[in-house]
Order: sequence, then structure tokens, then C-alpha cells
Amino acid sequence: MSQDLHFYKQKILPEEEAQEMKQEEVYEKIKSFLEKYDVENQHEDLRELFFEEVEVSSINISSYTPGIKEFLDSDVQFIPQESRRFIMDNKVWVVIEKIIVNECSKIINPEKNPKSKSNNEDSQKLAQLSKLLKDFSTLKELFKINSLIVNIQ
Repeated sequence: MSQDLHFYKQKILPEEEAQEMKQEEVYEKIKSFLEKYDVENQHEDLRELFFEEVEVSSINISSYTPGIKEFLDSDVQFIPQESRRFIMDNKVWVVIEKIIVNECSKIINPEKNPKSKSNNEDSQKLAQLSKLLKDFSTLKELFKINSLIVNIQ
């Protein structure tokens, strides 16, 4: 069974506050909050008050992806520990950047068709690249302000 990474924006701490804090401090604050209110055992609607799903339809990453899997097997600090949710870590972010670069390369230089046969193909490639880079930009902005949460589902 595939377990993919799903991305969320944390809404527990204000963006300005999270941005000024170190990643470990954000982790501790969110962990403390979630434990205090026992959010994991509450109704899903309550969890949605604290985590907003980030729609990134062009980015699909498995938890079994090399680099991600190793991180999950050793370094991850789930919040809370019994969940499958964690704050985006720099180690994982580097892997995600590499995945995005590889996806861009596949779009630009597909192995089967080294040269575009039509302007329509070029337009399709540009549309795919545009969507991928837009999704990447969304994730990057949340990562930069320590508000990007990953949930393995």
C-alpha cells in the first residue's frame, strides 16, 4: 500500500511568530498544543481547525522515495509521536527539491520524444511546468516560515 506525503499549513501559531522561531521551537509549541487539547483523539473537524490542506496536485511523493524513507526510518519527530505528521525538515526539503528538479527535467526532456513535434506539445510542457513550479513555490513559502506540515497517508 502506497503511503504518500500530504502537505498542510499549520494554523496553531501565527505565521509571523512561526517565522521568527527556530524549527525546533515551532515543533515544541505545536506538540505541546496538540497534546494539551488531545487533538489526535478529537473529531476530524477539530483537526481541520489547526491544519489546512495545501493543494498541490502536480506533486506526488511516496514515503518510500529514497531520502524520504531514510529520514522517516531514523530522524523524524512526529507530532504527536503516535501520529504520522511532522514539520518539514531541511533534510526532507532538500530531497523534495531534487524530486521537483527531476520532474521538471522529465517534462522538458522526455526520453521518448527528444524534440517536440508540435507547438501544442510545447504548450502542454509549459503548462505542466507552470503548475509544478507554482505548487513548489507554495510549499517553499510555507517551509520558509516554518508552517509546512507533512502527513503520511
